[in-house]
Amino acid sequence: VLNPSSGSNAVASFFERVLKAQLVGRLTKLDKPEQLLSHMGQDIVDQVSALAPPEASPAGGSAELASRKDGQVQKLASKGMLGVRVWKKRYAVLTDETLHYFPSPTARDPKGVVMLEGVTVEYEHKKRKNSLALHLPEGGEVVYFSFASAQEAEEWKAAIEHHQKTHAVFAVPLQQHLHATGRLAGVPLLVDRCVSVILERGLEKEGVLRVPGSANRIQQLKKTFDLVGDAELSDERDVHTVVGLLKLYLRELPEPVVPSSSFSALVHALDGAES
Repeated sequence: VLNPSSGSNAVASFFERVLKAQLVGRLTKLDKPEQLLSHMGQDIVDQVSALAPPEASPAGGSAELASRKDGQVQKLASKGMLGVRVWKKRYAVLTDETLHYFPSPTARDPKGVVMLEGVTVEYEHKKRKNSLALHLPEGGEVVYFSFASAQEAEEWKAAIEHHQKTHAVFAVPLQQHLHATGRLAGVPLLVDRCVSVILERGLEKEGVLRVPGSANRIQQLKKTFDLVGDAELSDERDVHTVVGLLKLYLRELPEPVVPSSSFSALVHALDGAES
């Protein structure tokens, strides 16, 4: 507030709003008028932060994040004292693991952080045009961001989903997955885990490839692999569930293990070998 470039009016405005906050607290008999005061004071802090010159970017803020994408956005804020949600300008910085949003490009501390693991991104047109809804995996919370154009919204959606695809296992092209996990000379870790269990405990099971496992457990294991890239299968009691997980992985590959372009040649080669 005492920044000379902001002028003395900012100081006068601040104290005027302090008095108003105290007055409102008395007139409405609020239990905690300091909450309203804090909300008003934060608006002043945001305004003053925006006045800092670009070259004075402090260490440890948005400038030091390993940004994959960054830019000016609008974020739908939480409900205030009056129960109203408003859109506020924020500077978003996307990294490999998180989405930080700052009051301004030069701010040191973020207003919030969204962990991208397990987040679902959808276009949202009801709240505001050119908006995205980030559905968090726990608690059902949704974070909304708005952009200047439909193209910007599309670019941000693609950037966030690219992060998730680098960690996903299911429904990812085989070559892309092996390259991302550094296993180009081998097989996917999921296949390795499943085959080890089958070889150890499944060869003597009747109908090991036919009898279905637990559908719920298979989905749980799939989610674990997609979130963290690995899951311990040696303790799975039902080998049919492990087989079901492997079969689901193979079914969801965008292209079969034997590519369509090579299928006819393979069948022809097998027919020739049999004859």
